[in-house]
Amino acid sequence: MKKVKHFGLFYCAQMLVSCSSVEHGLTDGYYTVKSTAPAPRRVYIALNDSILTMYPLRSGSKEVDTSQKHIVSLVPEIPGDVPLPLRLVKKSIDMDVGTVLFKYRFSTNTLPNQLNSNLNATVYAGYRTDFFHLRDAANPLKRKEKRLRHFEMDGGLFAGIGSAAINPSVTNSRLDTEYDGLVLQKGAALFLGSGNFTLGIGLGTDSLLDKNKSLWIYQEKWWLGLLVGINISG
Repeated sequence: MKKVKHFGLFYCAQMLVSCSSVEHGLTDGYYTVKSTAPAPRRVYIALNDSILTMYPLRSGSKEVDTSQKHIVSLVPEIPGDVPLPLRLVKKSIDMDVGTVLFKYRFSTNTLPNQLNSNLNATVYAGYRTDFFHLRDAANPLKRKEKRLRHFEMDGGLFAGIGSAAINPSVTNSRLDTEYDGLVLQKGAALFLGSGNFTLGIGLGTDSLLDKNKSLWIYQEKWWLGLLVGINISG
């Protein structure tokens, strides 16, 4: 159990560090461009190391117009023809694997509010929006550099398996034994993150998967949870 908690705390720390990272997380794909200078609004971007080649889309479609292109450089040594600052927005379907770090269970007639951190695993699928902001900057040595910040927002549904402590307290003393029961967890979540790591808030329910499900006071009752995930959809 301690390993699970420590692993979750590592997730949180890694996510916070990655928010200030210069690693961009850009991939080939369709983007919306927001720029102070004239530029195509909808583009397809092909990434080659630190060079972004933007191809405009033909009106009303996802067909790429290869007769035109614009260059955006992520390094100061290579010039580009699109001035900075530049904002890019990408929308996609997202899939994550992760865990619910903590579950806040609401009070019942016999027990107060509970905070649980049992072993569990989830699979999440939702709709994701990535935001990229590229700008010129200078480091402490007054040398020119390019800085790219990235964060993402997404919302969707999750499901997975976990465990819950089953004992007399959570069965209104209708069960004398104590054990860890297998539960099916499901719900909806909103995530924020950067790179492959995300941190989210979820609203879900648990279903005990054994013969004592009718005795468990938290069967199909709502809880609030803190979730972390690793992106597996690229």
